[in-house]
Amino acid sequence: MPFSKLFLYFTVFLTGAAVLILEVVAVRVLAPFFGNTIFSVSSILSVVLAALSLGYYLGGRLADRRPSSQLFYSLIIISGLATLLVKISGSALLPLFSLTLPLTTGPLISSFCLFLLPALILGTLSPFAIKLSQQFYPSDKIGQASGTIFFWSTAGSLFGSLSAGFLLIPRLGTDQIIIATGLALVILGTAGLKLLRPPVILSIIAVTLGELTLISLISPARSPQIVYSGDGIYQKILIRDTSSAPRTRYLIQDKNTSAAIYLESPDHVFAYTQYYSLYKTFFPSAKKVLVIGGGAYTIPKSYLADSPDFQVDVAEIEPGLYLLARKYFILPDSPRLTNITADGRSYLARYPGSYDIIFADAYSSFLSIPGHLVTREFFRLAKSRLSPDGLFIGNFIGSITPTYPSYFLSQLKTFTSVFPAHLVFTLDQSDPGRIQNLIFVGFNQPPSSPSSSLPSNFKIHLLDTNTYDLTPHPVFTDNYNPAEYILAQTLTHSF
Repeated sequence: MPFSKLFLYFTVFLTGAAVLILEVVAVRVLAPFFGNTIFSVSSILSVVLAALSLGYYLGGRLADRRPSSQLFYSLIIISGLATLLVKISGSALLPLFSLTLPLTTGPLISSFCLFLLPALILGTLSPFAIKLSQQFYPSDKIGQASGTIFFWSTAGSLFGSLSAGFLLIPRLGTDQIIIATGLALVILGTAGLKLLRPPVILSIIAVTLGELTLISLISPARSPQIVYSGDGIYQKILIRDTSSAPRTRYLIQDKNTSAAIYLESPDHVFAYTQYYSLYKTFFPSAKKVLVIGGGAYTIPKSYLADSPDFQVDVAEIEPGLYLLARKYFILPDSPRLTNITADGRSYLARYPGSYDIIFADAYSSFLSIPGHLVTREFFRLAKSRLSPDGLFIGNFIGSITPTYPSYFLSQLKTFTSVFPAHLVFTLDQSDPGRIQNLIFVGFNQPPSSPSSSLPSNFKIHLLDTNTYDLTPHPVFTDNYNPAEYILAQTLTHSF
């Protein structure tokens, strides 16, 4: 097989990989600004597919007019430069878009501005490669030529998708992946232009170095208050200290400040975390606890500190958070704590035993609770894993203003359909329109201790849910779950 033919297939493979690497990484690029939601994923898929379809059309027309190897490899170089431009334009546009655009349309506009151009140029390459490959086949074998090109392109896309998820993102930051992909495309195209004169090659190198220099200039210097920054499997993780008293350390996942501790005090920073202690009123003999969503492991640490009899399991899907909590959030190394790297619901489905307390505190990004953890089926599963006197405590969010649609009221209707014996606490009833933490407590059976026995600091935050008409609000189920859509509407009206 001629070397030029092998190199063409190799080129098609790598450019196919580049498309899927960009597509997968794009979700991580938008997540810190708009959350890892269905709107972000749908927007990225739609923009990339639209760009590829337009690229296929334009690439086919261009290949018929100018079937030149030099033009083909020049397009690859341009696609690499456009990929490097994603980093530059993203640094300028995403902070602005996140402040001015809603969570529904913001990801679509951002995806269009950042990823349309590189995906479109990459889309021109497959029909162009088919045209160039005709020289290696008889005139009556155009179907074979097309099939071979699509085979290598799709194989490259499969490789790119798997490598992005299993190799690149767990080991590199999104910025490094985008820069490496752009540089790889520039190098690939330059290698294909071996017949060009040196001045052209030098021009390509100069433009590439110029973009890399600009990227280095716009990359912000690391603040001395940031004690850790890295990419997790699911989110970007940042740990930051405050410079003013009281000294506080925050865990930030994407755009969501998910946990915090005082560095010089055992007190709780966020009021909602204090509700872990409701067991003292309703189930003081509780011994076995499951916490879904470790974060900085504030809740597990509190149970361990309360009694030497507690056995605490933590289901945390982000594998790096446990070690970060040990290193940065004063989590003790205790044999009474078992860390399980797993999704909380899938872990519960496999777990054969029961828990006295299940505390659910899982958030994906930007106030977004994973949709499968707010459905009726999830609450039924959780209830089935409670001991006879067990209680479920969930940290949810919403506005208690009775509007339609209402994320809070749909959550409440869903929750109470499984836990008829329940309590709801709100952190601030004086401003019902504010988005805030809401604590849902469900009992496996009606508690022996009445709510009147609650400590006063909890009793004043007890919400009378009987005043709400839940009739028009949907129940979230695995089959019908508009939770993210309704939450986005709520957030749009509140910010």
